[in-house]
Amino acid sequence: MSQNQILSTIGINRNWLITLSFKAPKVYQRLVREGLNHVTLFAEYTVNGVETRAETISVKDARIIWRYFDTKGNAQAQKLIDAL
Repeated sequence: MSQNQILSTIGINRNWLITLSFKAPKVYQRLVREGLNHVTLFAEYTVNGVETRAETISVKDARIIWRYFDTKGNAQAQKLIDAL
């Protein structure tokens, strides 16, 4: 999943993570304490014969973000956490 898909799946703007440390430093520090490392990874995959490259984050970081939004009552995030 791209970083955009990780966030949009739970209804969060794709720029949330990029601006988090500036707009919500306490939330950012909380997530860092929980293990968020915010390292951008590059994934390559093929869909219907078309090769695609996307920026993404680790599964661990995605889980930390989804868990945070789960605690805020985000139903989609709760479903993803339950599925993991």
